[in-house]
Amino acid sequence: MKNFTFLCVLFLGIISGFSQTNFNVDCSAGTQVFNYCYTSNSTETVTFTSTTGFPLQLVFDAGSVEAGWDTIIINDSDGSDLSGLIDGDLTGLSFTSSGDSISFTFDSDGSVSCDSGSETEIEVSVNCLTCQPPIATFTAVDDCSNPDAPVFYVEVDLTDIGSASFIQIVDNQGSPGQLPTAPGLFNFGPYAFDLDVVIEISTDDINCIVTSDVLKSTCPIPPNECSMIFAGPDATFDCNNNSVDLTASFQVTGQDFNVYEINALSTCPTPPTTGGTPTSLDIDDTWSEVVDLEFDFCFFGGVYNQIVIGSNGVASFDTSLAGGYNDWGFSDPLPNNTDAALSEPNIFAGLHDIDPSVCGDVNYSVLGTAPSRQFLINFSEVCQFSCNDLQSTMQIILYESSNNIDINIFEKPSCLGWNGGRAVIGVQNPASDIAFTPPGRNTGVWDVDPSAPESYRFSPGVSTTPDYVFEWYDNGIFIGNTETITVNPTEATSYTASITYSQCTGGNVTVTDTVTISPDPLISDDSSFTITPNCDGATVVIDGDTGGFFAFNPVPTDGAVIDSLTGEVTNGVSGTSYTIEYAVNPTDICGSTTTQTFTVFGAVNLQTPINGLQVCSVGNILDFDLTILEVEILGSLTGITLTYYNSLSNAETETSPIALPTNYQTNTAETIYVRGEDNITGCFSTTQFDVSSFITPTSSFDLSQSYEVCPNATNPITITAIAENYNLSEVDIKWYFEGSEIIGQSGLDLPTVLEAGNYEIEVTNLTTSCSSIEAITVVELVNCVFPQGISPNNDGLNDNFDLSSFDVQSLEIFNRNGTQVYIKSDGYTDQWYGQSKNGDELPVGTYYFIAKYVDGNTKASWVYINR
Repeated sequence: MKNFTFLCVLFLGIISGFSQTNFNVDCSAGTQVFNYCYTSNSTETVTFTSTTGFPLQLVFDAGSVEAGWDTIIINDSDGSDLSGLIDGDLTGLSFTSSGDSISFTFDSDGSVSCDSGSETEIEVSVNCLTCQPPIATFTAVDDCSNPDAPVFYVEVDLTDIGSASFIQIVDNQGSPGQLPTAPGLFNFGPYAFDLDVVIEISTDDINCIVTSDVLKSTCPIPPNECSMIFAGPDATFDCNNNSVDLTASFQVTGQDFNVYEINALSTCPTPPTTGGTPTSLDIDDTWSEVVDLEFDFCFFGGVYNQIVIGSNGVASFDTSLAGGYNDWGFSDPLPNNTDAALSEPNIFAGLHDIDPSVCGDVNYSVLGTAPSRQFLINFSEVCQFSCNDLQSTMQIILYESSNNIDINIFEKPSCLGWNGGRAVIGVQNPASDIAFTPPGRNTGVWDVDPSAPESYRFSPGVSTTPDYVFEWYDNGIFIGNTETITVNPTEATSYTASITYSQCTGGNVTVTDTVTISPDPLISDDSSFTITPNCDGATVVIDGDTGGFFAFNPVPTDGAVIDSLTGEVTNGVSGTSYTIEYAVNPTDICGSTTTQTFTVFGAVNLQTPINGLQVCSVGNILDFDLTILEVEILGSLTGITLTYYNSLSNAETETSPIALPTNYQTNTAETIYVRGEDNITGCFSTTQFDVSSFITPTSSFDLSQSYEVCPNATNPITITAIAENYNLSEVDIKWYFEGSEIIGQSGLDLPTVLEAGNYEIEVTNLTTSCSSIEAITVVELVNCVFPQGISPNNDGLNDNFDLSSFDVQSLEIFNRNGTQVYIKSDGYTDQWYGQSKNGDELPVGTYYFIAKYVDGNTKASWVYINR
C-alpha cells in the first residue's frame, strides 16, 4: 500500500514461535461475539470449538489486516483451507465449518498491525449451526411521491423458512410481527424516510436468528431552506387579519462558470451517508470505476455526465483516472497542478489519507427526479490510514439544473502522525490552476467534531450577476418575483415558488415548490362533524360550531332526504354513497365548510325457501327443525343471525321469538317468519316459509303368529305385512334381511324365508317420499316336529320320510315287534320311502324309528306307512 524505506529489512526477518488461542462456543447461548487484536510478527491461530459438537458459522463483523503485507487464512475442523490468503477489510466475510471447530491463522510482518494501532480490531460473531436458518433478502422500497413526506417500505423475500418449527418476522419500530408458514413476500411499513429500520427473523432456535442490515430510504429529504428551491413551510392565517408574508429560498447561479461563490450552511438537513450503491473502493488509494451521474452537470464551463471517486475523499470528472492510483501525500495549497494528490481531483470533500480497506464505506446514489436530481457521494466512517481508530465521514452533493455543489463534513479528526495531519476542502478546475476553498479549509491541519459538522455550498457564477429567474404564482397566475411576497388568502390556498435556470447545455429548466396557507382552525369557524351510517341513511354529531346548515353535494335523485339542521339522512338506498356538507358562515372569510362521504349499510337480502318445510307425520303432534332451511335462506350471506317468529309483526319488532327452533312442535300447518340481522350493522330483513306434514305409510305384522324355521330348513315360511294406512298402488315396497335388500320382493308377502334373522319391510309413499320401516324377527328352532306318516305312491306328496331340515346322521326303522327293518348310518336326509333293508316294500302299518343327530343327540318316535 504505502512505500516504506525500511520495508525490506522487516520483510526478511524470520518469525519464530507459535501460540494458539482457544475459545469455546456455548451452543445454548446463541450467537456470541469475540474480539481479537493481532500483533506484528504474528503466526497465531485462533480456534473456536462448539461445546456440543455442532458445526459453527463464523462472521467477521469488523476488523482488518494490513493489505498487501499481512494475511489471514480460515481453516475448517480438519485443517482444510476455507478461504485462501485474505488481507484488507474483513468485514462481512462468513465461513461455515464441516465439524465442531473453525480457526483462523495470522501471518503478519513487523511494521503495521492492530496492536500497533494501524489496523482495526477483529470482531467475529460465532454461532452453532443447530438448525438450518431461514433464508431471506431485505429490500428498502422508496415511495417519494410526496416530497414533503417521503416514506419507504421493507420487502422481505423469504425463500426458505429453514428447519425451525416456528418463525416470526419483526422490525425494530414496534410494528405487528408476521408469522410465515411458507416462503413468500412479506411487507413492512410505511416508515418515515429518516428512520433506521432493522428486520429480524426470529425462530424457536436461538442459533437460527437472521437480522438484516440497517435499511434506510434513499428519497431526497423534504424541501427545506437548502433545497434547490423552498417555498417555505405550510402555515395558517388569521381570518380576522389575512395578510401573510411568504419567503422563498433557492440556490443561486451566476453567469460566469469560472467563479464559485462559497456559502457556509449551518441548519440544513442532509441525506443519510449509508444505503447507497457501493463503489469498488474497498482497497486503499484507488480511483473508482466510472460512475454515471444520470444528468448533465456543468463545472467550470464543461459539461459532464460521468465521474470517478477517489478513496481519499475526492472526486474527478477525468474518467481516465478510473481504477488508477489515488495519491494521498500533499503539503501545498490549492490550486495545484504539479502534485498528483492535488492536481487530479476536481472536488475535495476534505482530502486526507483514509483507508476504506480497513473500515467504512464509500457509496453513491441518485436522489429525486428530473429536473431536480441530486448525485450523492458518501465517505461513511472510513478509517484514517495509520490511525485506524480515527474515522472520517464526508459527503458531496451535485445538484441538477442549479449545478451547485454541497460539501458536508460530519466528522474529520486529524492523524498528526501521518502526512502531518493535513486536509483540504474545495473545488478546482480541470486545468488545476483555479480553485476555491472555504476560509481556513485550504491545505492545513483542522478538525471537524461530530457535534459541530460543517457544510459548504459552492455556487457557480456570482450572485450579483444572476443567471436565473425567480417567480411566485397563485394557481398559475403570476403574483410577484421577489423572495418575500405578501398574500391575502380567503381560504386554504397553495402558492408556488418557481426558479428557472439557464443551462450551460442550452435552454432553460424550471424547478418549483409549493406552500399551502390555511385558515387557523383555532380562530376560524369550526364545521367539523362526525357521521355514522345506518341501515336507512346516517346520523350526524356536530363536533364544531352549531348554527350551520347541512346539504347534499351533489343532490341525489333516489329519494334520500337530509335534515338541514341536524344532518340526519333518511330513506337512503342500501349500499349507496352520499356526500354531505356542513357550512358555518360560508360567505364569511372566517367561515368554514366540511364535506364528508358515507355509504348506507348494505341490505340483508334473505332468500325465501321454495318448498317451505315439510315433515312426515306418524301422529298428531309434529316436530319441526326450523333451522334446516338456514342455508337456503342465507344463500351467500355471512355474519347474519336468524331468529324465528309466529307473526310478521313479532319478527319486525323482535318480540317473542320461538324459543326452540330446532324442536318446534305443532299439530297444524302454519307460516313461520324469519328475521335476519347483520351482526355488525344491525340491519335486518324478514322472510317466511310454510310448515306442513304428510302421513307416513305404516305397516305391522300379526304378532300372534310365530315366525320360525328349522335348522337347515328347505321348506320356506311366508312373512306377511299388514298395510295400516295405504294402498299398494300408492307406495314402493322393499324387503331387507339383516340390512341387505332382498331383490325381487315388492309385495306385502315375503314367501321365501328359510333363515332365521331380522327381516324389515320399507314402505315409501310415491308422492311425498315419506317412508317407514317395520321389523320382524324369524327364530330358528332347536328341535322341529318330524313327519308322522308317508304315502309312497309316487304322486310327489309325502313319498319320502323327509328329515333334511334336521341334520340327521343315522336312521333306524323297527316294526311293531322290535325288529330292525331299515338302517342308514352315513348321513340321512330323505332316503327311506317305506322299503326294507333289502329293498322290499313294507306293508301298511305303524313303524318306530331312532334318529341320531350329527351332534350326537337322538330322537325316537313313530311313523305310519299308508299306501
